[in-house]
Amino acid sequence: MSKQLNIPIGDISIGKKKRFEISGKKITVYHLQDGWFALDDECTHKGASLVQGVIIDDHIIECPRHGARFDIKTGKVLALPATHPLKTYKVLVEGDEVVVMIEDDECCGGSGAQDGCCGGQCGCGKNGH
Repeated sequence: MSKQLNIPIGDISIGKKKRFEISGKKITVYHLQDGWFALDDECTHKGASLVQGVIIDDHIIECPRHGARFDIKTGKVLALPATHPLKTYKVLVEGDEVVVMIEDDECCGGSGAQDGCCGGQCGCGKNGH
């Protein structure tokens, strides 16, 4: 079953981010120069909140705890100590709202992912893994 998070387009300025919680999931929404992106808020290394991190070069988020870096557009790990990517969410702009689509059964996209799902083999602890 899917849910959606609706955010007024003016709530997040370009170059900024904001954390939301829906159905127990903490998601950070980023407004970058070239669009809107949504990722899990917790660093896959030790669970620090990425909303407290710094945006670098308009597409990288740096974890405030240990300096892991992730591509905001893809969730891909760019710098250790994190080794698992962040879960990304589909984002649409509809009129004056940003809509984040959240699928309850979505895979985390962790290591070992094939065709978009790791089959629970990543060991991340998310979504029953």
